[in-house]
Amino acid sequence: MGNDGVGDDHLLNVEYLKNVVFSYMTSSRAVEKVSLVPVIATILNFTSNEKERAMESIRQYSGGSASVGEALSADTWSNLRRALFRT
Repeated sequence: MGNDGVGDDHLLNVEYLKNVVFSYMTSSRAVEKVSLVPVIATILNFTSNEKERAMESIRQYSGGSASVGEALSADTWSNLRRALFRT
């Protein structure tokens, strides 16, 4: 694109987002999905509420379905939530 490299940066960001979202979508492990929430939230500028809703969705799905993989304990969820929303 231009000489300033902005177009190249944009293409790299889109490729990175594609890879992260693909990893999220193809993972069957709740732990991996949870670890990708902060990455996706940062790239897409999620609000704290949106991050919380994403985490809760994973929690509900992983607790109610064996196909997602291991369900996380309440302590694990609490620790992940604290790490995600640390300021």
